[in-house]
Amino acid sequence: MKKQLIAAALAAALCLGASPAFAVEEEKSLSVNTQPGYADVKEDDWFAPYVSICEEHGLMNGTGEGLFSPEAPLTQAEAMVLAARVHHILNGGDGVLPAAPEEWGLLTVTYEDGTTASGYYDSTRNPEGGGWWYEGGGHYDNSHYLWFYPDPPLPDRGGHDAITLTIGGKDYEAVFSGQARIFPADFLSLGISPLYNQASNHSNAPASGTWYRDGAYYWFVTTGLGQPGGLQTLPEAADRRYFAEALANGAKGHLEAINQITALPDLSMRVPGDWNYEDEGIYSLYDWGILTGIDPYGTFAPDRGLTRAEAAAMVARVVEPSLRLTFTPADYSPFTAAGFPPDTVLFEGGVTAEAYLTELNRQIALWEEQTRGDFNWHSPAEDGQTILEAVKATTLSNLGVTGAQGLPAYKEFDIQVYYSRLIDLMGGPFGAEG
Repeated sequence: MKKQLIAAALAAALCLGASPAFAVEEEKSLSVNTQPGYADVKEDDWFAPYVSICEEHGLMNGTGEGLFSPEAPLTQAEAMVLAARVHHILNGGDGVLPAAPEEWGLLTVTYEDGTTASGYYDSTRNPEGGGWWYEGGGHYDNSHYLWFYPDPPLPDRGGHDAITLTIGGKDYEAVFSGQARIFPADFLSLGISPLYNQASNHSNAPASGTWYRDGAYYWFVTTGLGQPGGLQTLPEAADRRYFAEALANGAKGHLEAINQITALPDLSMRVPGDWNYEDEGIYSLYDWGILTGIDPYGTFAPDRGLTRAEAAAMVARVVEPSLRLTFTPADYSPFTAAGFPPDTVLFEGGVTAEAYLTELNRQIALWEEQTRGDFNWHSPAEDGQTILEAVKATTLSNLGVTGAQGLPAYKEFDIQVYYSRLIDLMGGPFGAEG
């Protein structure tokens, strides 16, 4: 049986930028602005055209003092606002998001004598912050209630007082206890009342004056594109997965595929067209020419951050079709067969799996051609060596290393097992009966 191994073609990297990372910036960096030119964006920088497009469309702005800060990271709030602006533009808007209604997240207590107090939802649950928060179940009586600490505080009325509670513009009859707790009018009821359903809908709304409040309302309420619970984590750092999923949701239905990507090294196997599948949005960005990954194999690196420059490249490709990239991932099957990724260091001095397997596959292919269908690892080669020994020795010699320099991953590597696995991954034996 002739087995002909086709060595993996390891192409030049197609990636978004030099360092994929993404997490914190100021409000002004996402303000709509048309002022051109930044001291840290040179004409020949790879990201310069993307920054220009983002500025033209009102998607991103500088960070102050004439800087764009291309290597600065973003928060989830900033990633969300970018995705929201992209969605607004693709749906006929100009990227300037509508103002969130004043009553979003606002709670007002009105006593029977007309005394009132108001406050916005407080995710920090600070009793001195002048806000409110929702306490849902989990207590000895399974009760649900609100905490509200108005600033300035209301006078202590010494007991449970009937009030009108207004949340999001809707009024409810309720009781305000002396312990800053608010119950439905029938506060002995254990069920979840409409009041608490409304309170839950307004929980985690950014307070009035928070720079991303308008974007959050558009993303989570107006369009419903935000994931449940997402309001709670907006101040946290964003990773590549967070931004990619948000951007894909914002662009869904507006872009056509120019690539057909079915599998990527660090994502689950694709279920094409199934948006209930967690990675479909990410795969779609590859199909649309927005992403190509961080290496020739299309590796996505979901847990890494993303820089402002990389974010600019992605959103610019969404709004400007001429910037989108055609892409075919290099064959990753050698690394799947070997059991380690391309950047695994196998030898002292820094020789990686990518370099080693490339040379190893080249030597195997040469011997397959030379033996013309009679390839056998234990057949004699030269100087008393078997083909296995010759392949191993020549590969090491051409890389300028020795077996003694091998690190644990190399020492545990079995060439014959690797070869068999690779043949299986590539669809069975190659060639025909010889």
